[in-house]
Amino acid sequence: MIKHYFLLQLELNLSNHMIFKIVKRTENQCSEIGFLVLEDYRRPATLDDFEYLKPVYEDGTFEWEDEGNLIVVSIYTYDEINQDEKESLLELASTLVEFKPYVTHRVDFFVSSELLDLRDKDWDNQGCYKLSLQYLLNTLQKKINIENLSEEDFNHLSQD
Repeated sequence: MIKHYFLLQLELNLSNHMIFKIVKRTENQCSEIGFLVLEDYRRPATLDDFEYLKPVYEDGTFEWEDEGNLIVVSIYTYDEINQDEKESLLELASTLVEFKPYVTHRVDFFVSSELLDLRDKDWDNQGCYKLSLQYLLNTLQKKINIENLSEEDFNHLSQD
């Protein structure tokens, strides 16, 4: 029996970035738990992109041979999630990119109470999560400003 599952709702679609709202569904409840951010680095992955793998390669037993295009998936939740939920989100995030040829992906998890506060402000203002989206875009390697986007811009599949 499935205890929970996750739904993704597309919030922002730019040429190298996508942001999805994560909704957790259980038998009795449906609640927003955070955001999933895809960032296409448009360059080959290097060992420096995977700090946790460095000890495996430093002794010289293995040689880094993975040069697929790096796509980083960042999962931001409002509160801590349990290991089962992390594994479910990891699987979901991986399926978004792992079957593309010549792609290397990394999934990072973050907990952000600031994001929850921003979401609440957006909700009070009947906004489309613009403050939350800008917060997430400010965490990227290449910062993006969506200040000039109007509410109507979010009615299109792409905001570029």
